[in-house]
Amino acid sequence: MNTNLRCLSAVVATSLWIVTSGCTYASDREPETYLIPDDFVGQFYLVFSIPGGQEQEYEGDSRVYRIPESGFLLMQSDPNGGWIEGDRIRFFYVTEDGERTEIDGRWSGTIRDTPENRADDELRILGGGRGEFQILDTCHLRYQTYYVGSISQALDEQGIFDLFSEQGIYGVDEALLKGACAVRTKNPG
Repeated sequence: MNTNLRCLSAVVATSLWIVTSGCTYASDREPETYLIPDDFVGQFYLVFSIPGGQEQEYEGDSRVYRIPESGFLLMQSDPNGGWIEGDRIRFFYVTEDGERTEIDGRWSGTIRDTPENRADDELRILGGGRGEFQILDTCHLRYQTYYVGSISQALDEQGIFDLFSEQGIYGVDEALLKGACAVRTKNPG
């Protein structure tokens, strides 16, 4: 009986450690700010851990991502890990002179092709997802994607492009991608 009690105590202690570690990890995720060219409509991608990509920029404690007109951004940094509350992710349209207008609308559900959705012209951030793709046998790169526009524009597929297209990965110098894999697969020490 005493042995069972010790085992149960160890299981409970381990479970609490895992749960609290997970919560700490989630709360440590840095806020994010996305700066999108004024009037940009469409999908945008961020691909992480690319040595020749943009350096990670910060405003206070928030990571800043400056989305180019192409909608395709290579970052030197690793992705921001863990869970994050929606109000810690902010999206802005930015004019050429730097003026920002926050994009408040969000939509994360399925978009059905209905007359109501076809008439919906409210500017929003739609979806948001992360993924991973393999470019060499031993190398996987991580990416993140969002869509900015109205539900109607998304249904019309305005500005949507495939990650694996000339506008995306196929338009990137292969040496740059292989360089990312060399860094990620190096044997430390």
